[in-house]
Amino acid sequence: GDERPDGHVTFRFDEENNFLMAIHVKGLEERCEGCKIRIHSGKSCLESPLSPALWDHQHHRQNPWEHVHYFSADGVSDTATIVSTGMDASDLNGHIVIMQDHYHEPIACGVLQQDGVKSGHVRSLYASISRMEPYELTAVRGEVVVEFFHDSSMLVDFSMMGLPPRCTHCQISIQEGTTCDAQAGSHYFDHENLDHDPWAIAHGAFYNSDEHGVAERSFFVYNGYGYADHMGHVLIVKGPDGSRIACGVLKGRYQDIVDVSDTPTLLNSE
Repeated sequence: GDERPDGHVTFRFDEENNFLMAIHVKGLEERCEGCKIRIHSGKSCLESPLSPALWDHQHHRQNPWEHVHYFSADGVSDTATIVSTGMDASDLNGHIVIMQDHYHEPIACGVLQQDGVKSGHVRSLYASISRMEPYELTAVRGEVVVEFFHDSSMLVDFSMMGLPPRCTHCQISIQEGTTCDAQAGSHYFDHENLDHDPWAIAHGAFYNSDEHGVAERSFFVYNGYGYADHMGHVLIVKGPDGSRIACGVLKGRYQDIVDVSDTPTLLNSE
């Protein structure tokens, strides 16, 4: 076709080596739903035939790339998804990323390399978390810090106490609203460019509390919006039954520049 893809795909790894794959590419097909994107075992975009998708066969019985796709509208893809291959950043460094069209033909390629921007700085917002009416079982309190990277992906880092004990995979999300009440609204993300809810538990937006109701965790997320867009929005914490139990308003503070030099990051070449 006449497509001339241009852009980048960023991979940010958490402590368990799951990674957020954030796609920012233009010049794709006018509209492509469910088109494939993979990391391959090869290390050159000139290889033929195409090498197999790269993943740890001992860690996964099934191919984790099988259900990983991108969505493009008007030839642009600005989306992200969570992937777990059982491999870390050093294992994947130097391998190729391939995007396919709706005919499953390769349309774009890049070689994964260490992101030269990762040792720079990001901006951050924070929210002081407190109990939300009418929840009365415990006095939830804590702090959430949201760090924004140059590709608009985010790291949500939190420490909370007073949560329901042993609450596993309980949801935490940023909302459309700006007040900790019934007007908090629904999950905040770009519905036009994302074909999924990035705040779904399946995408990693959750906390696990211990027997004392304490939870500390961080996860990466991309919702299509940046630092300034999030200012003043509320972050909601839910209980085991899905009810809203705690809330905080995202604000800036005197020190909103954070060193992220220890964040494992790979970037494919443009």
